[in-house]
Amino acid sequence: MSTPSRPKRNGKPSPAKEPARKPRPKPVTDEASLPPGNWVAWDRDRKKILAVGTHFWKVMQKAFKAGEEEPHVEKTPGLSPAAARRRFTREKWESPNVIDDVRKMVPGAEDWLDTPNTLFAGERPRDLIGTDREELLRDALRSIRAGDFS
Repeated sequence: MSTPSRPKRNGKPSPAKEPARKPRPKPVTDEASLPPGNWVAWDRDRKKILAVGTHFWKVMQKAFKAGEEEPHVEKTPGLSPAAARRRFTREKWESPNVIDDVRKMVPGAEDWLDTPNTLFAGERPRDLIGTDREELLRDALRSIRAGDFS
């Protein structure tokens, strides 16, 4: 019994098609090259980046597969490109004056507003008010309200 051959074209067997491969992303080696608004998992000592991605659970899976039982996971500052394209709309519960919302949700609101914050690339939250980056402040308040961080 013979092995079935590939269909012939012009008398010659057609070459086997290889599945299309996605290009592999370049490995991230330093914090400065991390994409904004993404999750990043480091080893416990924060010496090696294990995974970077937009979904927390996928980043955690990759970190565990890499053998790290207790990865250090954080979100990079800024908005992801997908979030940046979204049109910003104020939630029903949000005040037109973002400072009112800060005072309702953040203990020591005035100090918090005047303290440089890594979430805002080292800027003071107060400096974002009235600019096109006020949305970052509102997004942080939404996360606080949802219990994502304090």
